[in-house]
Amino acid sequence: VHPRMWLDHFPASYSTALADIIENYEQISQQIA
Repeated sequence: VHPRMWLDHFPASYSTALADIIENYEQISQQIA
């Protein structure tokens, strides 16, 4: 996959990946606290 193609597809999945990271971060934060 060429980097340019990757960048073209990145914004579309970025919001989904970010949502998963935030959700996991909240769960980890609760476990630590």
